[in-house]
Amino acid sequence: MRVRSCSSRKALGAVLVIAWLALTGCTGLTHPPRPDTTQTVSAHNDAAGPSATLLAQSRAQRATGSYTQARASVERALSIDPDNAALWVELGEVDLASGRAAEAATMARKALTLAPRDSGAAADASALLERARR
Repeated sequence: MRVRSCSSRKALGAVLVIAWLALTGCTGLTHPPRPDTTQTVSAHNDAAGPSATLLAQSRAQRATGSYTQARASVERALSIDPDNAALWVELGEVDLASGRAAEAATMARKALTLAPRDSGAAADASALLERARR
């Protein structure tokens, strides 16, 4: 390809640089993530983004017996993602581990209302509810 003028060469060079940057992902521009409307979040699927980090943190804190900290972590996650059944199950697990069976049962019922079509979350919530009734 023969380019005749200096301005044409500069324009072609700019186009090539922009194309290379776009292809390599080096533009520096970021695009907000598109929400995935096809995925249902459950206790098996857990959560996404900041609520996933807080859920993992709560589970780790609960495992070490730090129930107050675990509760604070999962409550922060719920402030971000209040319709996430996995988070309500985790809050119920924290309550049950803390000796608050009635509260754990309430959290399990809340999770069941949020995940009627999600068999994983429903199974986790049902198991929590059963343990809370004992």
